[in-house]
Amino acid sequence: MTGSRPAGPRDPYVREKFTREHGEARRVTREKKYPKARYQTEVESWRHLQSGNYEFTMKGCASRSGRTGWQRQFDDPIDLPGGRKLVTLEDAGNYITKLPEAEYSAPEWQNAMEALMLVATRGGPTMLARIGVIRAMHRNEKRVFNTDRKEMHWGKRKLKRDRW
Repeated sequence: MTGSRPAGPRDPYVREKFTREHGEARRVTREKKYPKARYQTEVESWRHLQSGNYEFTMKGCASRSGRTGWQRQFDDPIDLPGGRKLVTLEDAGNYITKLPEAEYSAPEWQNAMEALMLVATRGGPTMLARIGVIRAMHRNEKRVFNTDRKEMHWGKRKLKRDRW
């Protein structure tokens, strides 16, 4: 078969090419590199052009699901009390906005919505939004220390050096 390439793994990176003057190029690379933990962005290649501008390529990881924005999926869906699941950021946003006003105005729900918006618009880790929603859902549950657990034996180890 002439003209066909062998099937291989898809390139997991997204690349953007820019041509900017020196000061603007520095600003763009800093701006694009800021959420490094998010997509591991970096300058892949650059060169100085005769016009005095710089041409550079920014490389970053694509999202795992291929979806962006509000369509991004949580790594693990959030289980709701009625048996439903929140699978995407959009599902979680719709769930929060449909809450009664008294519950929606609680600071925990406001924080959860802010985390959702940051993740959807800035592309942060979906785990951040998931933690916000789960903490808001369980905000009235008091964490109780379980005393029924197995008793730990700290300090009761018998070492060979202590036998004599």
